[in-house]
Amino acid sequence: MISYLTGTISSNQLPTRPRKLFFGRCLAADVYRDLVALKNEFEEVDVDLEEKELSVTTDSITLDGIFLGPFQIRLEWRHIGQSSQPYRVVALDPHPAAKSDEITHPHVQDERLCEGDGRPAIAAALTEGRLFDFFLLVSQLLHNYGRGSAYVELDHWDGEPCSDCGSYVDQEDRYYCHRCDEVLCDSCSHSCQGCDESFCSGCLSTCSVCGYEFCSACLESCRDCRKRVCDDCREEGQCSRCQQKQQEENEHDATEDDLQRETVATSV
Repeated sequence: MISYLTGTISSNQLPTRPRKLFFGRCLAADVYRDLVALKNEFEEVDVDLEEKELSVTTDSITLDGIFLGPFQIRLEWRHIGQSSQPYRVVALDPHPAAKSDEITHPHVQDERLCEGDGRPAIAAALTEGRLFDFFLLVSQLLHNYGRGSAYVELDHWDGEPCSDCGSYVDQEDRYYCHRCDEVLCDSCSHSCQGCDESFCSGCLSTCSVCGYEFCSACLESCRDCRKRVCDDCREEGQCSRCQQKQQEENEHDATEDDLQRETVATSV
């Protein structure tokens, strides 16, 4: 149907008379000129008639020292006018963010580009069938980084900062506080001696008797001194120190009673 789109683009493949293609107001001559311009601008231009897909490949992209690799912008022309974003941005040599393998660029997630302020221009280029302008606009967005509007900031590309020490931790080596969900590195992740869950330092407390670290759920207040103690250091609501103190008082009272009885017996 549009045989001049396949294989190597050459001028003898241009139809002898203009005819409308997959865009409402786009003539074959316009498409041909845009395809030639695309071949001169991009590393590679491919057409898949079976999938009705036109794609270009960018050069390898590096932003703020972070290598992201080349991307292929794949336009599915049958979806133009039917989808808000009839194209995909595919990483050919993915270097995704540590947070998620689906984020291959600060502004690309699940192969969808966050167009930001470029959305009206991209939509207009697609509506008017300006292929070259469309691909160039998307490529320019990929070659730029908008701090504050990214799925993952480049500062955090290789990992998220540990909430305790600030060192960056990748996805495989990070821990999360069981209580506040803060990101932790291995060194700053502490286990509760009661439930064995991981916590940050701010969400653990020490048992006032044994000194080991426990989460708030594994500590209870002693009914006498009101200090927080673990299960092993508490019995019947009383910490072992208060039990010992009570035992000593009871023994002292018993001794006093014995002495009094002995005094009474002697005097008689």
